[in-house]
Amino acid sequence: MNWKKLCLIKMIGVTSLLPSVSFADENCKGSSVPLLVICTDGQEVQKSETINARILLESPETVFARSCKDEADWHTVLIKRRGNSSDWFDKKQFKIEVVDKDGKDKEISLAGLPENSEFALHSSYVDRSFMRNAFIYRLGRKVGEERGERWAAPRTVYLELVLNGQYNGLYVLVETVGRDKNRVDLPKLDQSNFANFSYILEVSAADGYLSSDKGTRFRNVYPSRKKIEELKDVNLLLHNLVVETMNRDLNGFEKALASKNFKDPERGYRPFVNLDSFVDYFIIQEVMKNLDGFRRSMYFHKDQGKLVMGPIWDFDLALGNLRFYGMERYKGWVHRDLYVVYPSVIWFRRMMEDPYFKAQVKVRYQKLRKPGGLLDPDTIVAEIEQLNTELGMAPERDQCRWVGTRNFIEEHFMKTKETSSTHDGNVDIMKRWFFMRLGWLDRKIAKF
Repeated sequence: MNWKKLCLIKMIGVTSLLPSVSFADENCKGSSVPLLVICTDGQEVQKSETINARILLESPETVFARSCKDEADWHTVLIKRRGNSSDWFDKKQFKIEVVDKDGKDKEISLAGLPENSEFALHSSYVDRSFMRNAFIYRLGRKVGEERGERWAAPRTVYLELVLNGQYNGLYVLVETVGRDKNRVDLPKLDQSNFANFSYILEVSAADGYLSSDKGTRFRNVYPSRKKIEELKDVNLLLHNLVVETMNRDLNGFEKALASKNFKDPERGYRPFVNLDSFVDYFIIQEVMKNLDGFRRSMYFHKDQGKLVMGPIWDFDLALGNLRFYGMERYKGWVHRDLYVVYPSVIWFRRMMEDPYFKAQVKVRYQKLRKPGGLLDPDTIVAEIEQLNTELGMAPERDQCRWVGTRNFIEEHFMKTKETSSTHDGNVDIMKRWFFMRLGWLDRKIAKF
């Protein structure tokens, strides 16, 4: 049955557009994705602080036999809403932190992802293909693996969510960015071995709380801002070493990049960076034409004395899925543009003035575009078809759940120029845009 007809049948005579578990019970059986149940015991999930909740992951055939009153098999979690502009959407995104009975972090393997205590639930509310994040993360992981990077992008799993007895639609379960053996594998902060001090930072536009001399704003991921502040009381020497090291690295890198000798292989920026990671990061952000790729959600880490770009993050509005700033057009460079609200950092614009960096971009891009490469059309289509198989009918159920809830901005600006009323149609739109983008880049990069 057509999903629109199904929605009408289910909604006629119903006083709310919030389908209950019974709606999901009848229509999710046979789903190809697992179901995650979250119960908050009647509390509203907050943006500013976490609340207590419980989660349960089961197959669609058995999960609805459970209720929030059941005690067995649940994991205790802390949950809060996540995201910036996305928090204005009706379909919220969430961050969950698994804890034990004493409130301490507890690592579990959720839906087959490696053990961790933190996970993000991406809503893909403005991505009508439901694929952009999952597809680009998978591509990014493979691109990183080619250069020996184990965690260049997070792993993902599709889930359907039942929140407090109501079907909440299709989500992407995502590993959060952090330091451990399954993610960014860096040594722990250790005063006895401080020479190997490594960290993870995020370029965070206007809301970062660490700033370089050039005005670039950063957010501490590892060690966290809370951890760094706690060091003041327990180990002031280590606290000062941490802060001074990060400031020295960031200011030294940006000063070298801004200098007249920035192209020099010894006196310029290159001694500060893992150049291959910067090349790959640049290519992925430009190929996807990602709005925030050069100004926020821009993660990097220090490893073995070098700054390494990645892991990549947040592509819901990439691949032509935004009608602001000309982002829906397949032509044009992202790294050269400065946006009114959040300016892009100078890093990649400056590097692209270096003939050596441009040459490395050309070599790497053309290798990825060769037959059998990760940006070969056959490879791309096969990956998208695999994701479509995994999704099954979940996109139609999500459309039914959230029909009529998008506000003016979401409906008219956070969308592709071409639209479709079906999931398959929206996937085709994404693919066509992607191939046109690659064709434009092929012509431009060939001239480097």
